[in-house]
Amino acid sequence: MNLADFCSARSTSSAGVRSGRRSRISFVAALFAATALGACGGDSSSQPDDMDGETAEARVLRPGQVRDLSVASALGTSVTLRFTEVSNGVNQPASYEIRYRSTPMRNQWRSATRVAQGTCAFPMAGSAVGAVRTCTVAGLSPSTSYDFQVLAYRVFGTSTITGRLSNIVTGRTTATTEGAATIAVQSGNSQTGEVGTAFSQPLVVKVKNPLGDGIAGVTVSWSVSAGGGSVSASSSTTNSEGLAQISRMAGVV
Repeated sequence: MNLADFCSARSTSSAGVRSGRRSRISFVAALFAATALGACGGDSSSQPDDMDGETAEARVLRPGQVRDLSVASALGTSVTLRFTEVSNGVNQPASYEIRYRSTPMRNQWRSATRVAQGTCAFPMAGSAVGAVRTCTVAGLSPSTSYDFQVLAYRVFGTSTITGRLSNIVTGRTTATTEGAATIAVQSGNSQTGEVGTAFSQPLVVKVKNPLGDGIAGVTVSWSVSAGGGSVSASSSTTNSEGLAQISRMAGVV
């Protein structure tokens, strides 16, 4: 189909989608439709910022919309967010971009700041559709109210196909960071084993904020203070639940 044919047929094919009849437009044709819309004289000014001028045919392949973005916790220079992961439009986990700005954000996604520090930093790959994702926005100012919003997307060739913007949530950083985070043994303590072999269970600790929520993206340093032996790494980073772990080789007591 050339561009002229597409322009003349566009209203008919779109009506078929709206009335619920099965669309015969292929995946390639849908992408052609998304590219050709502007050339057909379609008015893209009424489209939301994240629509990118796609037609109804192309939108069926768009990533899902995050609808449950929430603030899990806040510290002096970071805010931890939580949301349920969505499909990228072709039955795979979507990728995510999170932006923020001082409250209020309203309809200011384009001018908001893309997250560059913490585990929410762009680009953020998805893990599994339906999984609950927790990540931390770092590098914020203390005692400040911020609005956050997330956009699901997928990359197709040289193009980025986006979903709709999520709900906006507000989080306020605390006045100070001193003494805000604590670390505690989670599991793996008091094990025994043969000298020169690794313990059967890893050593696991949890980094928590004052509310008891785990903090993601924190670097934990490890060393042997007594009992000999060695550790598998000098440091590890906390996961989305605030947990960090290493393995330890038994030594001579």
